[in-house]
Amino acid sequence: MRKQRHENRGHEKAGGGSGPNRTPDLPLDVMHIRDLPRETLRGGKLERTAIRSQGSLVTFNLFQPGVERAPPHSHPFDQLAIIVSGQFRMYVEEIAHDMPAGSALLIPAGHAHSGHPVGGEPVINIDVFAPVRGDYLHLVEHQKFREGPPRDKQADLDARGQGRPGKSISAKRELDREDG
Repeated sequence: MRKQRHENRGHEKAGGGSGPNRTPDLPLDVMHIRDLPRETLRGGKLERTAIRSQGSLVTFNLFQPGVERAPPHSHPFDQLAIIVSGQFRMYVEEIAHDMPAGSALLIPAGHAHSGHPVGGEPVINIDVFAPVRGDYLHLVEHQKFREGPPRDKQADLDARGQGRPGKSISAKRELDREDG
């Protein structure tokens, strides 16, 4: 797996500026999807890999033509299915949704769903799961992700001596919204 390391030293967020809105000095890893470890399923007709953040997990799926529809399943987290190439038919609560390349479908937590490629070409699909899907953690072991609570931006700033003295909780929430 190839990784490029970039140091984000002294760069500001979009919009410029300095001070407390400056992006913290954190190493950033550029991951190339083609180089990530993957698993092969369904008789070699489905390949899958993934990456994650603190609050979500993203899978990259390659379905070969002829993959049969799996039995419907559900899970306790939302899924956003995005079709990058090919044609896919997704069933949510047994309602068929035809998904051409460039389409997306939100599958709410707890809704039974399954799908399969339609036509004779491979399908590239990206699925976003939030919160993180625990049964897919084996797909992201390559990241050596540090578990822990979500980062508190204000606490990070305070720890570096760049806090905002005198700000109320409501003002802090407003600043957090601005920080994204």
